[in-house]
Amino acid sequence: NFKRNYSGKEKEDIRKEFKLLNGPVVGIIARLSSVKGHEYLIKAAKLILSKKQGIQFLIIGDGPKKNRLKKLVTTLKIDKNIIFHESVLDTARPLAIMDLFVMPSISEGLGLAILEAMASGLPIVASNVGGIYSLVSEGKNGILVSPKSPEALKEAILKIIDNHKLAEGMGHLSQKICENDFSLSFFADQVEAVYSQVLESSGK
Repeated sequence: NFKRNYSGKEKEDIRKEFKLLNGPVVGIIARLSSVKGHEYLIKAAKLILSKKQGIQFLIIGDGPKKNRLKKLVTTLKIDKNIIFHESVLDTARPLAIMDLFVMPSISEGLGLAILEAMASGLPIVASNVGGIYSLVSEGKNGILVSPKSPEALKEAILKIIDNHKLAEGMGHLSQKICENDFSLSFFADQVEAVYSQVLESSGK
């Protein structure tokens, strides 16, 4: 249930679990594959951290690009600010301690991870690809950026992180959009579609 309000103590425990310090948390929950565009977020993180220290980037997921992405982080010397964590089943927990959700995909269907982040009341920064525009309303519940652009990601992330009032307003609207436009049955249909796809491909 993404509407759950975690207490301060619970949030503290979640932060510890994900090895986070105090300070803003920018997060992504996605498979570590090229198509999700993690490398552009990591390059944006380097640009952001040269201007503003103390922001942490929580990257949750597993996938073929994990070692390559970790290497990039080390090369850019931003290990202290980038936290990798394997996939989690209960995404509501990490979402509860994020200040901003980012999806820098190169291509994307609807983006269920974005929907979950919206249901948790988070502002979104995402690439303007695939069906993402149907979830993220430019300047209202988030900011849409061109894909493959660390510079655009940097600008958008800083704009939201630096403006608490803007972030709060966007987060509220994210939640509202989810409640009004995307019901539980919508989620159920999406999940069912994914399962049928998997069953079909494994049956071949």
